[in-house]
Amino acid sequence: MHHLFSLPASQQESAITLKTLIDCTNKHVRALQARALQALGRPAKYWDDILVHLVSTKLPPEMRKTWEIESTSYVNFPTWHNLGEFIENRVNA
Repeated sequence: MHHLFSLPASQQESAITLKTLIDCTNKHVRALQARALQALGRPAKYWDDILVHLVSTKLPPEMRKTWEIESTSYVNFPTWHNLGEFIENRVNA
């Protein structure tokens, strides 16, 4: 969990920094799901709200603003999958 909360914030939008952010987040979430949280009996499948908030605070300011506007279009709260797709689309662009 320490690694998730220690992810650096991006000040500018670049494919490398965004790809690193999403890859590192996915790596640490998978590690938590596979080891620590299972041992503690705490399923990570309910972590979407925390991950969305945590990772969105690491986005560059303009991109975060765009995400906040776009995320209001979801009927339910946006998921980690939704934010991940948003970031991946920006990386590909």
